[in-house]
Amino acid sequence: MRILKHGQGVHLRFVLRLTRFEEEGLPPIISKHYPQEIPMATFILLTKLSASSFGNPRNREQAGRKWFTEVKKKCPEVKWINHYALLGPFDFMDIYEAPDEHVAAKVSMITMTKGAVKAETWSALQYKDFLNVVKGL
Repeated sequence: MRILKHGQGVHLRFVLRLTRFEEEGLPPIISKHYPQEIPMATFILLTKLSASSFGNPRNREQAGRKWFTEVKKKCPEVKWINHYALLGPFDFMDIYEAPDEHVAAKVSMITMTKGAVKAETWSALQYKDFLNVVKGL
């Protein structure tokens, strides 16, 4: 049995039946009878911009929209939860869901190419999920 991820924004997996066609290198037959949501991991992106890339704060909205458009284009599977401006060692915090750490790394790398001098990505568990993990100890 193999798993196939499908869709933008909606993440489904379908059970694929191996057939003699697949064994011969042809595409597998897709069964859409039992779609299931793929659980998404939660990530937090902390970003510190360079002084030159921050520029005039009044122009920050346009630069932020360009960054967001680029990330949405290259990582359409990401589901954005919230965006915060921070007072502290980082300028911005984004909370989002992604299918895995590879996509989260891609978001971070895009951020670095758009003027961030520092970008940290953290994985996060909802507190109720954390409590379930602790119960198993």
